[in-house]
Amino acid sequence: MMLSTVRNPERLVGDAVRRLVEERPPEATPRTEFLAARFDAGLAWIQFPPGLGGLGLNPRLQGIADLVVQEAGGPDPFELN
Repeated sequence: MMLSTVRNPERLVGDAVRRLVEERPPEATPRTEFLAARFDAGLAWIQFPPGLGGLGLNPRLQGIADLVVQEAGGPDPFELN
């Protein structure tokens, strides 16, 4: 089953971000460890399949994940680029 058939994908993304931040508080987690956990949670590239950094959802939801992670103090994965 593709996750894109989820009834409330926004809630799925929000819940995944909240779990990530609870399990790996940004202020107490090394940057690379936090980013790896973000990938594992499927929040790196929302549109990619599960296990490959995503949740199989519409890419427009990436902004929700990025905003909530940023508001929680999470590192910007692109600041080194």
